[in-house]
Amino acid sequence: MVIVESQRRVLLAPPEYVTIRKLQFYREGGSEKHLRGISRMLLGLGDSWNRAKLLELVQQHGLKTEWDEVLALH
Repeated sequence: MVIVESQRRVLLAPPEYVTIRKLQFYREGGSEKHLRGISRMLLGLGDSWNRAKLLELVQQHGLKTEWDEVLALH
């Protein structure tokens, strides 16, 4: 995702990739702040994220257990 404003370019990671990274951090360190962060981020995004892509990445990275913990927060 690229945002252009006043001749500045800012590159942002898609929320699906941020979510995967935060799930990995949670798996490695166990800090629930990552789960809460994911939950808040996706809630704030509403429908503007790719659920199918996220689920695909969750499977690829073996993060189903961690993803289920995010879902349990709702």
